[in-house]
Amino acid sequence: YTAYVAEKLRKQQTLASYLVVWLTTNRHADEPQYSQDACCVLPIATDYTPTLIDAAKRALKSIFKEGYK
Repeated sequence: YTAYVAEKLRKQQTLASYLVVWLTTNRHADEPQYSQDACCVLPIATDYTPTLIDAAKRALKSIFKEGYK
């Protein structure tokens, strides 16, 4: 999704200054539930795919928990 967003930013000739990553389990499944999000403020607004993916990966690492489907 991050690469897709970067492409949309370039088409719109806009830049992102922060991004939000969120995780959630299937709320309809009879399993343990988990939901969390993380915001990452970028030092410089960008539409550069590798920079956005790196930021998204850092945010994801901060909220990911083992053991959930």
